[in-house]
Amino acid sequence: MLVGFACAVAGMLSFITFVKWREVQALSHWLPTPGKIISSRAEAREVRVSGVGPDSNDTTEIRNFPAITFEYKVGGKTFRGSRYSVKENLGNFEV
Repeated sequence: MLVGFACAVAGMLSFITFVKWREVQALSHWLPTPGKIISSRAEAREVRVSGVGPDSNDTTEIRNFPAITFEYKVGGKTFRGSRYSVKENLGNFEV
């Protein structure tokens, strides 16, 4: 039973890694285009933090995250977005 669980976890991790790899591959084919920052500010959010060892209870803490809005044009059409990285943003973690 433990072997089956380990195989299921390994399969899920492999799938997640494959999906993220495909996303990065798709982004590598994008051409650069000029754009402009519409707004940028720091946004405080409360996040759940899991403890380790004897302090394994969950707590929360306030972290700062960038809130960026940008605009660019492709083929005469204007696009607006806020995602600036493929990586997960952990806020000001261990700063």
